Order: sequence, then C-alpha cells, then structure tokens
Amino acid sequence: MASLCSCRGTNIPVHTILETVPPEILKYVISRVKPDKHIAFNPSLPLLNLIDEYEREIGEIGHGVAGKISFRHLLTLVQIARGDFAKLLAATKRSGYAVPESEEELDELREKAQYAENWLRVYAPPSLKFELQAELPMQELQSLSSGQKAALALMAREVEGGTNLSASDWHDKIYELATAANIETKEIFKAIYMALLKKPSGPRTGWLLASLDSEFLKERFESAGKIKDVTV
Repeated sequence: MASLCSCRGTNIPVHTILETVPPEILKYVISRVKPDKHIAFNPSLPLLNLIDEYEREIGEIGHGVAGKISFRHLLTLVQIARGDFAKLLAATKRSGYAVPESEEELDELREKAQYAENWLRVYAPPSLKFELQAELPMQELQSLSSGQKAALALMAREVEGGTNLSASDWHDKIYELATAANIETKEIFKAIYMALLKKPSGPRTGWLLASLDSEFLKERFESAGKIKDVTV
C-alpha cells in the first residue's frame, strides 16, 4: 500500500492523508518532490501552510461557495459549528459568503468541511484547536486588566443593534479600540480570546468575530467588561 513519510520518519498511508485533505493537495505535495526522492513532510502546520500556498497560487479547493472559503477559515467555521451543518451555514453567511442553494454546492461544502474536521482531529496542533465557550469564563476574565475589560465593553457597543461587521472591519475596529482604551492591540486580542475561547490565543480574530452572531458577541463582551477584579 502506498504511503508517505512524516517528518518524524513514520509512514502515513495515502488513504489516511486523503481522509484529511482534498486529493488535489496530495497531488500538489507529490509534484513538489523530485521523482527519485522519498516524500517526507509534516502533516501538521506545514501541511496547512502548503494548503494556504495552493489556494493562493494555484486555485480554489472545491467548487462554488466551498471553493471561495479558504481551508484555514473553514477550520474556524467547523469548530464554531461543532458538527451542526445548519450552524456551519449560518456562520458561513455571517462571515460574508453566500449560502449554497443547490444540492451540488451544499455537498461540496459538506465534503470540504469534513476534510477540515478530519485534519483538525488527526493532525492539527493544539494551538489551532478551540471551543467556543457557552458560559462566561469568569476565572480567566477576572485576571484581565481594567484596560482590557474596558476594551471589551467598547466592543460590545460596536455590535449594538445587530450590526454584523466584516473581518476587515473588525480588524480595523480593534486597532481603533486599542487607542481608545489606551492599551496595546495584543492585549485586546488576548482579552477577546479569553472571553470567547477561554485561552489567550486563537484563529484570526477578524474572521472569528465576523463568523459569530452579533447578539452573542454583544452579550459576551458586555458581561466580560463588567467583571470585577479578584480581591486578595
């Protein structure tokens, strides 16, 4: 049975790779290696970077809406949806993509989403995995500075009235809010991730925020901004 070799010297059956990335990506990996050379690669983050490169320089993966959504952003969408295809479609629409109408396009999106879920489960490093918190992570948020909490309160105002900002709009807003709250931008990023994911880092912030329901964001950031510091 055909196999590839990981950077650690472990053989990976081709059929296993084909369950986690589309076939055109595997062909792309193979095409980059000289015919007489053994194929060795890292199926974790370096493979994701190769997928980014393929989509940027070669073309879309999938047809219709599925092809428009980058594999990296799809990793965010499937972790928000957690296996619920209706939630995936809603997050897709919120982040600026048209919702597929034909069964063919829906199937294309399902297939690409399944690749993303499989890659996350088998090869993704912990840094790329996250779980949207259903409840406010009180303990983690209590450790934030007053400036970070003020910034979250300001963010809540940005989505009042159901405003749905794009990823680029959110990116610009965060830099504006850093100035308004008089803190470093990286501190706002950390506060956002803590409020939503209960960890100090996560996927690209603009795309994450654009993919989430505006009312959910308003309530979460508003509540996070009101949390009192821990008294010793």
